[in-house]
Amino acid sequence: VYRGLAGLKLPMQLWESDQNGCKSVVEYGLMSTTTARDVATHYSLSRDGKRATVFEIEVGQVDRGANIQWCSQHPEEEEIVMPPLSNLEITGPARMEVTNHGTVMVVPMRVNVNLKSLTMDELAARRKNLHLAMMNTLMEETRRHVRSLLASSRLTKKTVGGVLDEFTAEMKKSADQDHEWFNIDGNYRQAINTAIDLKRGIECKLDLLEGQHTLGGEEDFYERVLGAPSIKFCDAGFTYVLRSGTTEMPWGALVSGVLDQVKFPHLTRHQSEVVWDCISKNRVGNNTVQFSNYDGVPTDIAISMLLDSPTWDLSDKHIGPAVAECIAPALMLNNSLTDLQLGANRLQNAGATALAASLSVCSALRTLNLFDNWIAAEGATALAEPMRLHTSLTSLVLTLNPLRDEGVEALTPLLASNTALTCLEVFYVPFGRRGVQALAEGLACTTTLQKLELSPGAFLEEEISNTEELAAVIARNKDLKSVNVTGIKSDIGMSKLSLALQDHSLVSWFGGFTVRSMDGAGRMAPVMLNNQALRCMVLGWDLVSKRLLEALQLSGCSMLSMLILQGSRFEEGSLAILASTMRQCTNLTDLRISSVDDGGEGIDGFLTSDLELPGSIKKLCLGHNKLDCAGARTLAESMRLCSSIETLTLHRNCIGAS
Repeated sequence: VYRGLAGLKLPMQLWESDQNGCKSVVEYGLMSTTTARDVATHYSLSRDGKRATVFEIEVGQVDRGANIQWCSQHPEEEEIVMPPLSNLEITGPARMEVTNHGTVMVVPMRVNVNLKSLTMDELAARRKNLHLAMMNTLMEETRRHVRSLLASSRLTKKTVGGVLDEFTAEMKKSADQDHEWFNIDGNYRQAINTAIDLKRGIECKLDLLEGQHTLGGEEDFYERVLGAPSIKFCDAGFTYVLRSGTTEMPWGALVSGVLDQVKFPHLTRHQSEVVWDCISKNRVGNNTVQFSNYDGVPTDIAISMLLDSPTWDLSDKHIGPAVAECIAPALMLNNSLTDLQLGANRLQNAGATALAASLSVCSALRTLNLFDNWIAAEGATALAEPMRLHTSLTSLVLTLNPLRDEGVEALTPLLASNTALTCLEVFYVPFGRRGVQALAEGLACTTTLQKLELSPGAFLEEEISNTEELAAVIARNKDLKSVNVTGIKSDIGMSKLSLALQDHSLVSWFGGFTVRSMDGAGRMAPVMLNNQALRCMVLGWDLVSKRLLEALQLSGCSMLSMLILQGSRFEEGSLAILASTMRQCTNLTDLRISSVDDGGEGIDGFLTSDLELPGSIKKLCLGHNKLDCAGARTLAESMRLCSSIETLTLHRNCIGAS
């Protein structure tokens, strides 16, 4: 074929060889040629006398142009059009020829056609074709992932085949889509994102299915995963939706860890476990969780405390069974928890049961405080079962819970396995002889107690006739510093306790409802006499004998800081001994003598003319004593040194204006 050029100077690339010894140029646009030499010679003629040039181009089976004679307005020109980016290479020396139209320079060449040039249809479908090619690549990568899973897991070809069918269906959907749809930027972006998300979702889904097989997951969850669209698994939060069965939690935000506060709706135990698993894996910063407690008041708790801190201080947070159900799974994630403070809440039996399952894994737990939580025998049984596997518990507080004998009996295995207990508080708990026996059995091997608070019989009519079992526990634990035993209602029982405490150096003694006579009340005298370091003495609703107060006086009581004699009946002359003892109590800060006039000596016996209250007193309560104006004057005189007084309580007395 030929191409005529009129008055053009050929570039140097056609005259000088390049580094490869070639002389060539690239035509960037469409190149018109003809099979008729005369037509090319005609086009090469220059009107201004410049040289005429004709390219004599060698073509081949592949390197050839398109014949457009059939659609040309000038079919006689026999036009052949070469595609853009065709390469023209010199194949021989140029020569001068004389033609009917004049002298022309003929340049022999060979053409190499750009075979990658696209047709108009191909250009229009370019985005679609690119997308389908990308999907083929993604499909092959997914197949490789599937093959590796089949080789190393228990997934079946049927399972993975169904997942791959989703990719095949998406590819068919894209192939059937009109190519013009892909030329809209938004649609093209959507198609690319869908393909990538589908691949990632399939991989996540298969990994999750494999994990369920490996871990022996629940069958219904496996079926839920298998039946869910794979593309949804590219959102990590969707896995938690499937696991929990709820969409009430902001799973996406939880996974991204961007929430400062996680609000818990009412969830089941299983759903709470899934939430805490998500929080523990994705949390950032010092964010909090919020619950609605049994009063409907929001309760905020720091996540860092629940998951990392060795101490959970959740006392008086209005935590009921529902909140306990929500926070219980966090217990299982805190491997460092040693101190669990849940006092003054309303866990009840349901809350205690919810916590019990998690407490079984808290192997480092040392302190468990469940003070005032309305836990009865059912809750105690639930708690004791997992806790009996522990041996590290040193402090157990169950004061103000209606355990009764059945609940105390349920604690026996727990106490028996935790022989390193230093503190046991089961105070203001109604239990009788059966409870005492259960405690004695549970504490049979314990010798480390430093604090013991019990109230056997305090809220019952029965007399505790097996006090010797309790006395044996006290006698074995030589390090006891604080003893609170109320409700025995037995002079003989008091004698046994007194004998057991003879060799102890008490710091605190609490008693009440313990004796039947003044003789019985005096049987604690040897204990008071031997405990010069006593700091706290409390006797509530009991008998107070002269012998006991004389022993207290003889002990020196210089270390005594708290003395509470509330609702007690005093032997005649005993209050005068107490009044004279006040001069020795140089460290006394809290003195409460209320409701003393109950058939015994009244408060006037204490308000003697030589009464001198120590200047260290900060809190003084003489309420409910029928104190009259004369008594008030005596009290005022006795308080002349009390410069540190902060609280003075004189309620329900007979004090007039004077």
